[in-house]
Amino acid sequence: MESDGGLSLLSPRLTNEPWSNFVSAVAPCSHLSNTSNTLDCLRSDQVSSEDVLQALINAGISFSGLTPWAPLLDGTDGLIPRYPSQSSIKAKFPIIIGSCLDEGTILQSQAPPNTSSDDAIRNLIKSASSRPPGREKEIQQIIDRTLREYPNIPSLGSPFGTGNDTFGLDKGYKRGSAVGGDLILQSHRRFMSHRLAQRHDGNSTQAQVFSYLFAESNGGVLTVPPEFIIGSPVPGSLGVPHASEIFYVFGTLEDELGPGKVTTNALELSQTVMDYWISFAVSGNPNDGRGEARPHWAPYNPDDPMSIQLKGQDTRMISDTFRKQGMAVFNEDPTALRR
Repeated sequence: MESDGGLSLLSPRLTNEPWSNFVSAVAPCSHLSNTSNTLDCLRSDQVSSEDVLQALINAGISFSGLTPWAPLLDGTDGLIPRYPSQSSIKAKFPIIIGSCLDEGTILQSQAPPNTSSDDAIRNLIKSASSRPPGREKEIQQIIDRTLREYPNIPSLGSPFGTGNDTFGLDKGYKRGSAVGGDLILQSHRRFMSHRLAQRHDGNSTQAQVFSYLFAESNGGVLTVPPEFIIGSPVPGSLGVPHASEIFYVFGTLEDELGPGKVTTNALELSQTVMDYWISFAVSGNPNDGRGEARPHWAPYNPDDPMSIQLKGQDTRMISDTFRKQGMAVFNEDPTALRR
């Protein structure tokens, strides 16, 4: 689970309108748009794939937004009867789960802000939670705590480790990147690492969890697939963003970036990462002793949480307690965020 994040589960009432608009735009089924019989029509031979694609365009459905097509919480007898945080985990198999150092930078607009940093964070949390009915007080508490735990101080923001440098952008950019990355991705990775590791009884390797933090910057040259990048970000402003590890995992750094754009540290790390991943795929454990010599990757322990930092010549185990109080804001009551 690379750069793993979590989507809020929505109530069907929030998706009725976009669904009705979509069905209305499918000519053979438009008369059924406000009924409960839409799927049979959409699956029938009278509807072609061209009809569906054209309906998406005509209805103005955008896949760049999450809300219209997010997973639905659909009741006791439904496919998703309850929030993931309330569901028991019965499957027992080993898992690699991790994220990148600066997950939120790629999600944050670099355009001049039209609202204050505080208001932007309020809107982000309200959007992420979809404001479940009856939980307004809890959502407001999450907003208030977030504003306290993530002050508008550039040295504390993302890209992390860049001091007071704002890259010529509004200083709220680094604050918003930190909040967005932790809310949507990092806190979810930590929450899932804890929950999944609790399946492990200590007597087998069947349910071990191996957590990582990818932190290699490749000398400032981005290693992100271009389709993930929006616009023309200011150089250095993304840090180590979402999806930075993909080319390392597949050993395609030089193929994707071209000659002279990959550091020796990055190439060596790519070999290490591939050895970890191949070892895990074969044995369920990244430490099979084969391939290049590499640091031992210890399984996740909720009582003493550790992740492996994947970073050039500084690959090592680190404590998974960074921004502990900040991420606790999102993880202490996950149902308030529909998680």
